[in-house]
Amino acid sequence: PGRARVRRRRRCSSGPAMHRWDALGGKTIEGVRSKTALGAAVSLVAALAAVFLIVSETRAWLSVDVEEHMDIDLHAGGGPVPVHLELNISFPNIACDRLEFKHEATRGGSFSEDARVVKAAEAGGGCNVHAAKVVDKVAGVMKLTYNPSEEERTAMARVPSGLSQQHLMQPPQLVPPGLNLSHTLHEVVISEAITGHAPNEEAIIDALPELRNSLNGRFFVADEGIGLHQYSIQVVPTRIRRLGSSHDVRLSQYSFTERSIPTSFFRGVSSAMPPGLLVSYDYYPVCVRYVEGRESAFEFITSLCAIVGGTVTVLGLMGRFLVFSAKALQGKAD
Repeated sequence: PGRARVRRRRRCSSGPAMHRWDALGGKTIEGVRSKTALGAAVSLVAALAAVFLIVSETRAWLSVDVEEHMDIDLHAGGGPVPVHLELNISFPNIACDRLEFKHEATRGGSFSEDARVVKAAEAGGGCNVHAAKVVDKVAGVMKLTYNPSEEERTAMARVPSGLSQQHLMQPPQLVPPGLNLSHTLHEVVISEAITGHAPNEEAIIDALPELRNSLNGRFFVADEGIGLHQYSIQVVPTRIRRLGSSHDVRLSQYSFTERSIPTSFFRGVSSAMPPGLLVSYDYYPVCVRYVEGRESAFEFITSLCAIVGGTVTVLGLMGRFLVFSAKALQGKAD
């Protein structure tokens, strides 16, 4: 009647069922964890390889990748985007009062402001001309025409003695004798940037050397008898999206050809084609876009983890292979 009941408590135990999930414990292979000189050498090589890969990956992540795209230029042929023209050129053999700057649109265009022209006399009787103007984005030409003096006009109108009647019937020459069109083209700018130069333009050109204008600093030596020199420029509008910026930097790339026209061409040609220098330009209907980018920090960290994990895995495989090979050789020796 008063039988005591004994209650037995059963302890909760994970038992063998949980052991199979143990990834850190378990029985180790004999000899794997022993420290040897061979294992130290392998570990050192693996550590150096991991450091090299991490440094390379970090440098690649810090560098800026540039992707190039080509788009249709929606503003070609005129539009709401004005173009800044600038010409800086020196003639060592022509006085400033003999040069006149003009600009003409050769394909449409309605907006044009007055040109700002600054002439500066140089040593030896030469002249530096710096002209700037804002126009519509249409093809055009910048002219530096040579205006002969009264003495030169008289010399051109004078008929040398001993000429035949056929020579007397020809129109007078329009280029003064001794005209020398040698020049240094310091700078040519045809840009959509408001001031003609984009912010940090030099840094951008250093990063993208293909944007450098090969016309700037060009020196031309005119042969005797040259009455007109012409540069024909093809302008490629260029947009650059800097890293971390939401706005495009507007620049231009240039390809050009040049030719010289002899004075004999001007005999009989109307005065609408005076001697001097022409810089004609036109636009490609496409624009080039450069976009700077960099992989995300998440991708960078993932790459680092992959490097470390791969190095540890390869190190483990090499260690086991070397230990197994050493045991096999030792067994054969015994």
